[in-house]
Amino acid sequence: MNTSLVKLAENLGTNKPITKKHFKDLRYTDKHVNLITHKGVYPYDYIDSHVRFLETELPPFHEFHSTLKGKITQEDYERAQKVWNEFGCKNLGEYHDIYLKLDVLLLTDIWTEFRKVSMESDRLDPSHYTSLPALSWDSMLKMIGVKIELFTDMDMHDFIEKAKCGGLSMAVHRYFQANNPKMGEAFNPSKPTSWISYVDATNLYGWGMSEYLPIGDYKWEVNRKYLKGRPDAQKKWLDIALRTKADSRRGLYLGVNSHFPYKTHDYLSNLPLAVENIAVGKDWLSPYNAELVEDIDEGRFAKTEKLIPHLGKRNYYVIHYRELQYYVKLGMIVDEVTGVLSFEQSNWLAPYIALNTEKCNEAKKAGNTFLSDFYKLKNNACYEKTMENVRKYQDVKLMRNINERDERAFLNKICSPRFKYGRQLGNTLIEAHMGKASVTLNKPIIIGASVLGLSKLYMYEFWYGYVKEKYDNLFNLNGDTTIGKFKDETPGNVITESYHIRAKSYHYVLADKSTQSKHKGVSKKGMSEMATNSYMPALEGSLLDDPINRSSMTEQEARDLAMRTKADPMTLVYRDCLFRKEVFHAKNVNGITTLPYNHWHNMIYKNMIKDGISHKEAEKRAIRAKLPAKYQNECTFHIVSDPLGPGSLDLNATEIIEAKELPWLD
Repeated sequence: MNTSLVKLAENLGTNKPITKKHFKDLRYTDKHVNLITHKGVYPYDYIDSHVRFLETELPPFHEFHSTLKGKITQEDYERAQKVWNEFGCKNLGEYHDIYLKLDVLLLTDIWTEFRKVSMESDRLDPSHYTSLPALSWDSMLKMIGVKIELFTDMDMHDFIEKAKCGGLSMAVHRYFQANNPKMGEAFNPSKPTSWISYVDATNLYGWGMSEYLPIGDYKWEVNRKYLKGRPDAQKKWLDIALRTKADSRRGLYLGVNSHFPYKTHDYLSNLPLAVENIAVGKDWLSPYNAELVEDIDEGRFAKTEKLIPHLGKRNYYVIHYRELQYYVKLGMIVDEVTGVLSFEQSNWLAPYIALNTEKCNEAKKAGNTFLSDFYKLKNNACYEKTMENVRKYQDVKLMRNINERDERAFLNKICSPRFKYGRQLGNTLIEAHMGKASVTLNKPIIIGASVLGLSKLYMYEFWYGYVKEKYDNLFNLNGDTTIGKFKDETPGNVITESYHIRAKSYHYVLADKSTQSKHKGVSKKGMSEMATNSYMPALEGSLLDDPINRSSMTEQEARDLAMRTKADPMTLVYRDCLFRKEVFHAKNVNGITTLPYNHWHNMIYKNMIKDGISHKEAEKRAIRAKLPAKYQNECTFHIVSDPLGPGSLDLNATEIIEAKELPWLD
């Protein structure tokens, strides 16, 4: 169960028979037992020496502050005092022992309940599994009884690996202020009315897993070698893909080269289609971002592969046919088809998702949070098993580190091409992480790739098929009891302002003056203590007023304490999340109103900078610029050798093959 012991204990409620029995066996009364049904309270930072255990009084309230966990509540402290008094603790050491004993007993109760729920649900014992995804996968196979076919062709596996694109997260617009009557005195009736909505798609991956998914019978319809230089064959298979129904008994993955005409850029700029795992080069950066690199990181630029939403060309892009259909509808032009892989498909996983969703709803209605979380996690964990990357498996060698002979043995590991990294464990032990000499590609990645693709398609359909049609241009949209529905994340309360530093790093203010802040990598404690006047200037000072001011670089930073597990296990270290470094990210182009890479406005902007125009003036002119007429009438035909020349082949004029040749096209 991927959550804290505090939360798990709360979810279990009063159902803690092992904990209660243990303390009753020690002849404690119900009054004592009722005190220890929650996780204990402990002064983590205060205990800095074994001498502390001899102290005969509970530390004062302020000493229970933890740099890792934050402050405790007055209610928590009063409970700690009751535990001390009722259990007759003579010193801090005895209180310490009760705290540790309670942790172990609560974990025992939680694990016992987890086993009980799993056995009642599936007759599967979690004790025989290393993870919830493995348990959920077996639960699904046991219920559905399907035979999932794996790839036996390495080319097919490599082809589908290119289709794996994770979920998209980005900050399109860095700041927006609403103006509407529900804001009270802050509403300015002389200005246009505007609103900010924060909605979330419930059980999005559950929806994707309920759609038609690959199950087997994989077949190369045509490969790159056959299609090269044969535009008629390419057009034929493109047309087949565009006509194949969502519930067809066979589906397709296509490899394509494609582009987005300039005239589609403005419409697609908020949420570009066909996201791609690419490494953004330094030559892609706008002059604004290039200056940030020079100023903040002294010119150092790491070319790291990321999921990038951009409007440039796609080369050898592998895509699910349903995604392709929608992207073409929105203006994507297919220049070439490089391969077609077909597969048998059905909504074979839908019954499992529906059953878990139904049981989750029933548990919520009954107030059983522990059970509802269990069924919710089963759905998500099942998906994770389809995306397991066996190429990242490692061998971990535990080695002695006592003498020179041990040192030479470790150096031999370092010299191996399989060596990843080493880590010291105490004074006498060291571990060497080694890549696998060989791996077995035995995971159904085509299922996971399809779930990811269809889930993104659902969001695209919501954005372009509903939001854009109903509201036209908007600035921001961030994104469990039902599948595929959208819920308001701030019901009954309107957002008045929103700040977005980068993906998964945002802050918003509600009409009742309350705030919410999120920052990936910073604990909830760190966010709750971060004052608004620290978060706001971090955005405004670095992006609005003076984007490259080094003098105040360290003044506004959120310090967070985290447990570092990779390089130095169980060691507390400061992780300085410098907001001024967060302003640079290699996904969009400028500071507040961002545009995707390869947007035609960016090209004009760069040309103006080259001509000596200032950043601010170039940005104003570029945003106001209109697309030249010759590009407004740009060719929108698929698979043509000379897009702007005569004799372009119109897809509508393509010879359509008869349905009897491909019986799933009915």
